[in-house]
Amino acid sequence: MECENNLIMFKAIAHLQEDFDVFFTPSNYEDPNFRKQIQEHHITAYENTHGRRSSKRKATTTPVVANDPDGKIKTISTEAGLRRLGRQLQRTEQELWSDLALRALGVGKVDKALKILSELYEHHYNTCTGKVLFTAAKTLCQMLEADVPMVLPEDMDLPAVIHELACQAITACHSACR
Repeated sequence: MECENNLIMFKAIAHLQEDFDVFFTPSNYEDPNFRKQIQEHHITAYENTHGRRSSKRKATTTPVVANDPDGKIKTISTEAGLRRLGRQLQRTEQELWSDLALRALGVGKVDKALKILSELYEHHYNTCTGKVLFTAAKTLCQMLEADVPMVLPEDMDLPAVIHELACQAITACHSACR
């Protein structure tokens, strides 16, 4: 069993090196804090790339070019690359998008965070999503109280949105416990 686990780890390390130019030692790969740091770096790069495309009014499906180890040129969307990175770093899609939603809230991009949270609620209806929704509702309350600048649509009723997030959080947690 240990040999199988080592093989899985070495394959993941090889994929990270080939696909993302990220170099791990086996001890680094086993360190969840180090993996989290690498993920944060790539999420920041994704957000910067995504933000630049949005500001230039290009379609969000504009591909990013990456070099294949075989010398071929291939195109991947940064979102797909982020998903692959998450898998290689032993993170679920749900964990990855939860992190993205909370990061968006952290920089005041409420509209973006709400879109991600809505997708999580729709596609990952479980206790973990409930906890993320609750954290988002709590964070929004704190931001509202502290008068933190936020990017909101003009017609958004933030207290109503916070209430809806809290209701969804309770519903997701309660339904999962049955």
